[in-house]
Amino acid sequence: MIVHFQIAIFVQFLIALDINLHTLHQSAHFVANSTKYDYSNGPMEGINHKIKNLKRSCFGFRNFENLLRRIECIRY
Repeated sequence: MIVHFQIAIFVQFLIALDINLHTLHQSAHFVANSTKYDYSNGPMEGINHKIKNLKRSCFGFRNFENLLRRIECIRY
């Protein structure tokens, strides 16, 4: 019974591995570009995350200008 369970787990692992390899094969060009060039969108993603958190926490602002002022403070 344990052997059947281990075989089922191994089959699931092989299916997941096949899906991952297929995805890697489809995006091989993008992976090669990411290793070739030293650009990253990480800083922009960080700014977007901070703005989204600010929008969640400042839901009750009286006007939109206050939110824009707070966003300007985040970016710099």
